[in-house]
Amino acid sequence: MTKAIQILLIIKKYVIETQYLKQHLLFDCSKRAEYRLHDRCQQPIEKNLYNLHASTNKCIMAQPESIAGRCLLCNMDVSPNNDIGWRKHLIEKCTANGRRKM
Repeated sequence: MTKAIQILLIIKKYVIETQYLKQHLLFDCSKRAEYRLHDRCQQPIEKNLYNLHASTNKCIMAQPESIAGRCLLCNMDVSPNNDIGWRKHLIEKCTANGRRKM
């Protein structure tokens, strides 16, 4: 029996894999104009919060995507940045996954 994990997010009428949420917010989302990619952490930040986010300088610098992805649910790096790494992260490590047993 497999564990139920939060791999898919339902946003409006779309079903999006968690690992592709960044790309969705920046390129596919109907509200993509409301997001801006932060250079340091490489995360999409709402434009109205961008200056506050950038001024705190507390975000974690992103690794190259060839090494690790960044989970937008919990802000942890996911390595390896592939289906296996993401599945392991969501099942075992993601503190924001409500279906994961703590």
